Amino acid sequence: MKEKRDFIVIGLGNILHTLIVFASIRLMTFFLSPKEMGEYSLFYAFGTMFFSLFIVPASLYMQRKVLEWAEAGTLAAYTQKFLIYLSAVGILSGALAVLIKIVFDIALPFSNSTFFILVSAVTVFMNGNAFFFSTFNLFQMRFKYVIFSSLTALFIFIGGAVFVFSFGRNSFNWISGQVVGHLLMMALSGILFFRFISSKESRKGLWTWSRNKEDISGFLTFVFPVVAGSFVLWIQSESYRFFLGRLAGVEMLGLFSVGFTMANRVVEKFDTQFSNFYNPIFYKDIIANDSDEQKIKAWANYAQMYIPSILIAVLFVFSSASLLEKILIDPQYHGVSVETIRWGSVVMGLFSLLSLYRMIGIAKLKMEGILIPYILGAAVMTFSIVFLAPLAPVTGTGFSMAAGAFVSTFTLHIEMKKILPVRFPKKMLLKTSLFSVPLISYLMIDSCVPKDLISCLFFLIVLGGYTAFSIFYLTNNEISSRNLKNNADLIKVAQ
Repeated sequence: MKEKRDFIVIGLGNILHTLIVFASIRLMTFFLSPKEMGEYSLFYAFGTMFFSLFIVPASLYMQRKVLEWAEAGTLAAYTQKFLIYLSAVGILSGALAVLIKIVFDIALPFSNSTFFILVSAVTVFMNGNAFFFSTFNLFQMRFKYVIFSSLTALFIFIGGAVFVFSFGRNSFNWISGQVVGHLLMMALSGILFFRFISSKESRKGLWTWSRNKEDISGFLTFVFPVVAGSFVLWIQSESYRFFLGRLAGVEMLGLFSVGFTMANRVVEKFDTQFSNFYNPIFYKDIIANDSDEQKIKAWANYAQMYIPSILIAVLFVFSSASLLEKILIDPQYHGVSVETIRWGSVVMGLFSLLSLYRMIGIAKLKMEGILIPYILGAAVMTFSIVFLAPLAPVTGTGFSMAAGAFVSTFTLHIEMKKILPVRFPKKMLLKTSLFSVPLISYLMIDSCVPKDLISCLFFLIVLGGYTAFSIFYLTNNEISSRNLKNNADLIKVAQ
């Protein structure tokens, strides 16, 4: 009963978060021209690059260990070390961003000192806040997590809007307002986080530095392949901003990134709905018993619920692309948005399946298997976009990213099965296909649907409601019976 309640709480929170993101996209596309949107996209390409290099590996390791450290009474001390690390990474990221901007002559309307401050601030404040409030979810404090997640989206939206209204319509003011929003939220979530853990453990070891060879060895063994894999994945998923901006111009980048990023965010919200609910359960399952059989069962339960959510979400975004364009995107971006939304939904769906298989490596603390798939996918994407983007910027870029994501997902499936012999849940895939029929049917009649605002809102609400119902229905039975033997037919253990 508690699991169903938590699922609903997180779902309502994600709906609220998504509405705030929608409002932000609508206002951004109204205030910022395609060129300024391209500059905004380029700036966050730097943010995501340093996130993949320096933050993802440490964050994955922290998430994997948080519950163990909390049980041992050492979470506060490890959090202090993470914050010191995050501050150093912020300074390093700012310096590297300026160096890259100068060497490659990247077209951004910021002075070097301003650029350094913005990149450093985003790196520290955004990721610090994300660590604090995501920890609430790991402890299954669902309500606090939902509140802080939604407040973060609201604060950065308000911050960007206030700065644009007050100081002028440009990418610098929008970014600056978002930085202030992240700063305020990091302060609020940090205070609540330390109050929570100080009530549960001794403050011994806080603000001191000690070196534990076992901790350092385990951390480095885990993060080295993650750093390489995460950076290669960034090349595959985010470096298109640099390529497209250079090959087709910053304005074309702005036109492409609006629809593509919006589709990513919508699918990501469905992915987040599942991950926020089930990741804490997954981590508890794999530390409850260290056997491979237990890890296989944990992943099977995970996949059984994850796949319906993500496939239905992708179909919803793909089929409703024209509705999303009409309602959420300013007319100055129309013309390419429908195609970019559809490419974005497909690419994000493939990346979501990629993350599903990555959970096998996290469970085993063996991430070496991710490197070859990520490198192959990045190579396919890079070579394709260099040749295709100059010929057809939108179609060429979208196809290149989808091809790279497919190659990575397929090869990662093969590599991860060498670590744990799991089987893709085909029965759930068949059931999901049946629930996909109404969404596919709408796609076939989309061109006949009136595109006035009222009609678009009506059809989007209907499709969105059906999508939410389908995901809840398909996962509801698994929430109730995730520990029963009916998951056994999803598992194939090497004999």
